[in-house]
Amino acid sequence: MINLARGFIERGMEVDLVVSSDEGDYRHEVPAQVRLVSLGVRRVAAVLPHLARHIRRRKPQFVMSRMYRSNLVALAAARLSGHRCSSFVIVDNTTSIEMAAVSANLRNTIKNHLDVALMRRLYPDATGIVCVSHGAADDLAKLCRIARQNIDVIYNPIEFDKIQAMAAQCVDHPWIVDEVSLVVAAGRLSAQKDYPTLLKAMAHVKERGRLVRLLILGQGEHQRRLEELISQFELSDRVALLGFIPNPFPYMKRADLFVLSSAWEGLGNVLIEAMALGTPVVSTNCPFGPSEIMRDGEFGHLVTVGDHRGLGEAIIETLDAPPDAERLIERAQSFDAPRILEQYVALLERMSHA
Repeated sequence: MINLARGFIERGMEVDLVVSSDEGDYRHEVPAQVRLVSLGVRRVAAVLPHLARHIRRRKPQFVMSRMYRSNLVALAAARLSGHRCSSFVIVDNTTSIEMAAVSANLRNTIKNHLDVALMRRLYPDATGIVCVSHGAADDLAKLCRIARQNIDVIYNPIEFDKIQAMAAQCVDHPWIVDEVSLVVAAGRLSAQKDYPTLLKAMAHVKERGRLVRLLILGQGEHQRRLEELISQFELSDRVALLGFIPNPFPYMKRADLFVLSSAWEGLGNVLIEAMALGTPVVSTNCPFGPSEIMRDGEFGHLVTVGDHRGLGEAIIETLDAPPDAERLIERAQSFDAPRILEQYVALLERMSHA
């Protein structure tokens, strides 16, 4: 949303970025021209009336939200506000799988059923529905019983020039400067990113007699489990968890390979960001996104989800025969923010005249 907000500002639009709380790792990235509005509440029941009041007071032409629970709140708040505006929801993940991943107990299962019922009721009221990949759109259409032709697909934007500039910053880590092959992965330490498979792949690489190191950038609830696996596989001299890194791009730029081991995605922006820096990529062929970014393996190996041996072999093969960096960069440029923004502007104009 920050990239979109920045693009809309550059188009001369006035943008309010409304958040439940302004605490977070990305607050510093919000452009100064964007009006950051913190509702100061966290519970959904409390957010709804606050957001409705804000919409009633500010009278926006468009309300845009992303992530499925935020989308439900935004649609309900727009209706509650009594202000007539165009509402757009952005679905940035594979919703059915995201829900299944948290349905381990009865409480979450009930929440999921309620969320699906609300999506089926509220999403058809949205002026526009945007998914960040064709796979995610197909999934949402089936889950919410929405006609597929009523869902637009617009890929997530990357700020190509900004990524290039940020990648030029210096980083201080001994593995960056030595001659040993370096793999980088980035993302929250959660079930979705399936880092255990990546660690098993690194153990396979070790068994094959190859010296390769891995830096994982991110934090999350699975950190202790991953630390235990690193110890179990005797990878302490080959794998390091660096925690949250505000600027991951220098690490991506200096890596010999970027790996995404996810069990599912909405798109997989980190692949695009790595490719924008000319860094080779390997990914699981997870639902959904990586196969669209990498054109079914044209721009890098796609491996079956959970296949640690296949992932390990793909790491070795790519390190031995990396693809042409310029082709990767050219592919990433098709996701550059100005191009994506044009698609959003066209959507807003089309829907506002419908």
